Amino acid sequence: MKKENKEYGYGRCSTNENKQDVDYQIKELIEKGIIRENIYIEYESGAKENRPEFQKLLNVMKSGDSLFVTDITRLSRSTKHLCSVIDFINNNKMRLVIGGLDVDCRNDKIEPMVEGMLKMMAVFAELDRKMKIYQINLGLKNARKEGRIGGRPTTTKEDIPESFYKYYPMYINNQINKKEFSRLANLSYPSIYKYLNIVSK
Repeated sequence: MKKENKEYGYGRCSTNENKQDVDYQIKELIEKGIIRENIYIEYESGAKENRPEFQKLLNVMKSGDSLFVTDITRLSRSTKHLCSVIDFINNNKMRLVIGGLDVDCRNDKIEPMVEGMLKMMAVFAELDRKMKIYQINLGLKNARKEGRIGGRPTTTKEDIPESFYKYYPMYINNQINKKEFSRLANLSYPSIYKYLNIVSK
């Protein structure tokens, strides 16, 4: 009896506070034909290689199965980790769909050009994350001088949602206040205070 190939989806966000982003990923994956019970959701940094839900997903996938993600930053923000995922998909004759990019290794090995493009995408995803952290650190000196941020962090910088990093430079440069920051980043007001305290350390 021929094995039925299955399709799985993976969604990720840095913390469970940005539920709207996760809901959007789930909606997009369902629109691609993935049933909800085959969609794995994770609240971890994309830079982390050891993610429980992602590992659980890889453990259930078999040769011929497909993995869908909405974009490469959901899959990984680490070049090293993404390379290991590509090797896994390639060696196990699976299919990887990243947004509109369909990498089908079920009948043949991944083409060198496609593999190179995927790895370049991973490099830029990792660089984007590092640049955001760099911008934050660059603005911290002025923020400390003005005494606008401080305190004891309860989580790490790795746990902070990407939406915070996106608008943080605007806050540091006094382009937006905390209320506007909260609205734009889709984060609660207390969360903004908490994350400001964390990045100041």
